[in-house]
Amino acid sequence: SCPSFSSSSSASLAFPRPSSQIYSDRAIRDLSPYVTSPVAKEGQTLCRRVSVTRPLLSAVIPVHRRCIAAAEGGNDREKGKDGIVGDDDNSGTDQETSNENDRPLQEIFDEGLSYGRDIRQQVLSRFTSPVINDRGLPLSDALVATSSSIIIAIVVLGLHIVRPSWLTSLDWVPAWKSLPYLLPTITHGSLLSLCWVLGSLAAEGYQFKAWAGREAVVATTGKAWAFAVALMIFGVQIGLAKEAVSRGVLPLIGEDEVLDMLAVSKYSEMVVDAVGVGIMVFFWRQYHMTQAPKPRR
Repeated sequence: SCPSFSSSSSASLAFPRPSSQIYSDRAIRDLSPYVTSPVAKEGQTLCRRVSVTRPLLSAVIPVHRRCIAAAEGGNDREKGKDGIVGDDDNSGTDQETSNENDRPLQEIFDEGLSYGRDIRQQVLSRFTSPVINDRGLPLSDALVATSSSIIIAIVVLGLHIVRPSWLTSLDWVPAWKSLPYLLPTITHGSLLSLCWVLGSLAAEGYQFKAWAGREAVVATTGKAWAFAVALMIFGVQIGLAKEAVSRGVLPLIGEDEVLDMLAVSKYSEMVVDAVGVGIMVFFWRQYHMTQAPKPRR
C-alpha cells in the first residue's frame, strides 16, 4: 500500500521500513521531500512520484513499489498525465534496482574507472591521432590566424597608435620601412595560429561533419575559438607569473602596482588578438564550407 501521510504536518511522514534496512526518523524526514510529497485534496491523501533517477533514489531511501503517482483530481485522465504506473510495471523496475544494489562495490568502481579512462582516451585521441579529412585545412587555418596579427600590426603602425608589447622593432634588422617589425609580428601570429589549430583539433574541426552545413561550421568554429582563447589566457597567466617571480612578489592583484598595470595591458592585447583571430577564421571557415571536399557516398 502507499505510505500514509498526515495532512496536518509533513514532518510526520510514515515510510514502510523493511526489516533489513532501518532508517532513523530524522533521515527519513530530511530525505522525504526528494522521494514523495503529500497532496491533500477533497479529503484524499495522495502520493506523487518525483522525477529522480531510480538508482540514485534507491541508494538514498527504499521506495515502496506500491507507492504510485496520482493526480490531484483522481480521475483517469489526470492520472494518466501524472504517469500512473501499475504494480506490474513497477515490479520490473524494482527488480533492476535490487540487482543494481546487489552488485559488489569493487565491480561498480572498476566500471566507473573504465568509463573515465575511455573518456580520457577519446579526448587525447583528438590530439594524438586526429581525423583530418582535408589535409590542407590546418595549414590554411594557421595562415589565416597569422594574418590577423599582420593586419593588427599594419593598422597600429599606419595610424601611429600605441603599439602592443609584442610589436617591437629589431635593432639588427635594416630600418627599411616596417621591416624591423615583420619578424616579431610573424612570431606572435604563429603563436596565435598554434592556439587555433589546437582548438580546432579539440573541436574535431578537420572532419567532414565540421563543414556539413552552416550550423555545423558556426558550432565548430565557436568551440575551437573558445579552446584557443583558453590557451591564450593560460599563456598570459604564465607570463604574468614569471614576471611576478622575477620581481619577488606573489602573482596576485594588489601585490605590485607595476604588475597590475602589466596584467591590464596583457589582457587588453589578448582580447584584441582573440577578436581578430575569431573574425578572420570565422569568415574563412564560411568560405571553406563552399569549397571543401565532401564525403564519398
